[in-house]
Amino acid sequence: MDLGLRVSDIVFPMFAFLFPFWPLIVLAPAFSRGNALAKMLVIWVVMLGVRIVLVYSPLPTVDFLIHEPANTVVFLFAGGAIVFGFLVRRLRQLA
Repeated sequence: MDLGLRVSDIVFPMFAFLFPFWPLIVLAPAFSRGNALAKMLVIWVVMLGVRIVLVYSPLPTVDFLIHEPANTVVFLFAGGAIVFGFLVRRLRQLA
């Protein structure tokens, strides 16, 4: 049964709307209990997958919180900081 919709007609607009909110989504676990850095890292990796899909999107980028290309640069630096903090925390636990 063909509904006349392709998956890309749904995924690209949905991800294009979701990605600009990455700072709020990634920082949300900071106020939760447990290992917040691990939760932030998992969410950041999911958002990285969203960003990679958006590289192949034919739609223009939507940027209303942080403008491109600074949005992607800040996103990658934030991921590096989360990974660095997570690794430092794991190394302190092992010592």
